[in-house]
Amino acid sequence: MKVNQNVNYTKHLELFFTYWQEINFTLSSKERFSPIILATYYHLFHQWNHARFPKFLDVHREDIMQSCGIGNHITYTNALKTLETRGLLRYFPSPSRYKASQVELAILTEDTLKTLIATLSTTAHTSEQSTVQTSAQSNTPTKKHSSKQTKAQTTEPTNEQSNTQTTAQCNAQSSAALYKTVETKKQYKQRNGGNAISPPEIFSDNFSLLEDEKKLFRTRL
Repeated sequence: MKVNQNVNYTKHLELFFTYWQEINFTLSSKERFSPIILATYYHLFHQWNHARFPKFLDVHREDIMQSCGIGNHITYTNALKTLETRGLLRYFPSPSRYKASQVELAILTEDTLKTLIATLSTTAHTSEQSTVQTSAQSNTPTKKHSSKQTKAQTTEPTNEQSNTQTTAQCNAQSSAALYKTVETKKQYKQRNGGNAISPPEIFSDNFSLLEDEKKLFRTRL
């Protein structure tokens, strides 16, 4: 077993704590380390220290899950992949269930920490650009919205046409009632033998209104 003699236990934890603070200040809440991820790393570091810092450390999934309070295999795997993405370790899953998987923990130094922080800033800048693009796309009006506007514009002339047709129908009904009144007057004269007898008072008002309706009808035409 190859042993790394240049690992300082206290210095390594101090650099990790600094890197963890930088993650909290730089990345969004969804990309920060959860308590499960922190517990997993501390457990692995404790085993690494107990084994005198070998290059490759054998890990047993059930032991880590029980020690860190992880109840799901997917959560365990995601925690290791997140630590690998942040440059703290490399995960080598075992192809067999009877053989232990391995991890290679990174030795944290001042230079290594600067490299990790620079990579972290690049990741944060990329995520900000993607967030801006997503918000710009959400503010862009969709085709469905423009189609609604077009439909509303095409509906307005149709309403005007329907109003015109309704007005024409009202005029036609008024003209039909007008000619019906005229026919009633003729029938009245025929019943009186065609004599120029003045109609009763009940018709006098109707005849005056008839003349006004004729003028109004001619004006509409």
